[in-house]
Amino acid sequence: MLNLFRRLTRVDLRPVFGFVILASAFWADRVEAGPPPLGAGRIEVTHGGKVIPVWYYAPEQGVEAAPVLFVMHGVNRDADRYRNEWLPHAQKHGVLLIVPEFSAAAFPGEQKYNQGNVLDATGKPTPPEELTFTFIEPIFDEVTKVFGNRSSHYQIYGHSAGAQFVHRFLYLMPEARVKQAVAANAGFWTEPDGAISYPYGMQDSGLDAAAEKAMLAKPLIVLLGTEDIDSNDVNLRRTPEAMKQGPHRFARGKHFFETGRRRAAELRTPFGWRLCTAPGVPHKNSGMAPYAMRQLFGPPVVASRDTNTVRILFGGDTGTAESYQEQYVREGGVNVLVEKGYDYGLEKLEPLLRSADFRVINLETPLTLRRDSQLTSKDYLHYADPVKMPELFAKFGPVAYSLANNHTLDQGAGGLDDTRVALMAANAEWFGGGENLTEAARPLVQRFDVGGKSVTLAVFGAFEYRTDYDKEYHFYAGPEKSGTAAVDVAALRQAIAELKRTSPEAYVVYFVHWGGNYSWKNEEQTKSAAAIREAGVDLLIGHGAHALQEVTHDGNGWIFYSIGNLLFNTRGRYAAHKAVPYSLPLVLELTPGNGRPTADLRAYPILSDNQLTDYQPRLVTDEEAGEIEKLLAEKGAWTDGVRAAVRCGKDDLGPCLEFGRP
Repeated sequence: MLNLFRRLTRVDLRPVFGFVILASAFWADRVEAGPPPLGAGRIEVTHGGKVIPVWYYAPEQGVEAAPVLFVMHGVNRDADRYRNEWLPHAQKHGVLLIVPEFSAAAFPGEQKYNQGNVLDATGKPTPPEELTFTFIEPIFDEVTKVFGNRSSHYQIYGHSAGAQFVHRFLYLMPEARVKQAVAANAGFWTEPDGAISYPYGMQDSGLDAAAEKAMLAKPLIVLLGTEDIDSNDVNLRRTPEAMKQGPHRFARGKHFFETGRRRAAELRTPFGWRLCTAPGVPHKNSGMAPYAMRQLFGPPVVASRDTNTVRILFGGDTGTAESYQEQYVREGGVNVLVEKGYDYGLEKLEPLLRSADFRVINLETPLTLRRDSQLTSKDYLHYADPVKMPELFAKFGPVAYSLANNHTLDQGAGGLDDTRVALMAANAEWFGGGENLTEAARPLVQRFDVGGKSVTLAVFGAFEYRTDYDKEYHFYAGPEKSGTAAVDVAALRQAIAELKRTSPEAYVVYFVHWGGNYSWKNEEQTKSAAAIREAGVDLLIGHGAHALQEVTHDGNGWIFYSIGNLLFNTRGRYAAHKAVPYSLPLVLELTPGNGRPTADLRAYPILSDNQLTDYQPRLVTDEEAGEIEKLLAEKGAWTDGVRAAVRCGKDDLGPCLEFGRP
């Protein structure tokens, strides 16, 4: 059991804004005893004559360089519960967690806590030094000092009343050292509008037009639980001003975001906010926490097993194909998933899957129990078990799925929401699809610890533009619409430039779904590939054909037009289309260097035709590997230099093709 009272320390601090630090009677005791213990605990900070209990988690594996996260509790002022609910996430990501407790005794009512004490009882502005918001920066300074943390900035999250605190904190403390902020499920919001009285708007708060522009540019994430829709919640404010924002918290959050976006456009000022959703989550901090963590920190760092290099496996089209298997039963056949189990299909690929430190897979199916798709004119509507399917790959280690393909929305936007819930429950990452275009287009940014050195991989997911998938099936994400990311070279170029500003050493992969089924590449793929490579992509990996396509080298890097299937439990149409029955799971090895990592590529060809393998794809034989190498050389029109850079070899896993540097 956690010792919640491992250390109790009092420090008397004044605000960092021009105040001096005062020593308390407990200071000498703390110096003598040393800093508070690592792990979970509680200290106290005294500021402005008030004692603030601070519940914390300090990572044992290294607190000095740990990022710092403030978590602001809700109306019940139960900071200890909030700390405990956030504890597993902080442990997983190695975060220094700070949860200050603004008690009802010290900060009575909404006006003193979540409204920040901006106005006094008569409605007049309080002196700046009396704002409740002024406690955060001194707490940050003190906690980082006692733990020896070197962070110059922090992240801040608030739920419910804490979300009210957080977004108003951004208004009133413009110089605060906030890197990113998340306001989740606020009961009502302070809109960027000088004509509406505080706390519903900026009027009477002392905020001016410059403060409004500054707020609109802040890195604020408005995070909303899609099931936070109880209009009768006892803690939901129902004043006329609050009701204008919407009947419940979900609606009010969307209203606040749209008001901000509209106002930024009117003022022609940068807009830094993002709208994100937690599908299926009601008014519950514990349900919001993993989604907030994903937005703030991305996936946790993965340690490679080799101290010199990290192995990333890229797998192509993947789905357990329940819809097909159920159809085969109706036709008098058997359901291989029922007869032989979900694990059966990967038995012969297990060594390959286990050999990687990280896996990136195209998930070509929604993970949902829905069977009521409205896409009656669309062929091949997919679905997969939301528990068994992700479990199938989770046992091999960390995995990320691309949702950018032509089946992600087969069961509608609800099916996409179900997929995100299933992947979150399985501790899997995803990219290429989301609740809006901003989220769908965000790359997976995965960091690796390779023998104490850092390597960063960025993977963009995209689905080629098809008119019917836009106009008829509505697959592509928009500013206010969930869906998949479409190929957009101009946006990609800008996104890579932004990525390089913060992670100049990142190795960039474009993971794209395109082309025709069971066929070689087409002219549109060739044109798009050239533009994508020019945008700054290091490696282009395609999928979608269910079979391998050409592999070419453009003088700077390799282009794999399709790596085919990884696991796809359908009968397949290889023979009917006279298609090559092989696929190319690809292993990318990144080795830390001076700045950017060096990259090595190795493909492990597999036989993908289920009619030949009885639904158990396998690694090819030596002879088959040689045939594949010759076929790729012919179809890719390899020059002598390119062909010399490809070596047909064999290692502990089996036959492979090594792609060197021409």
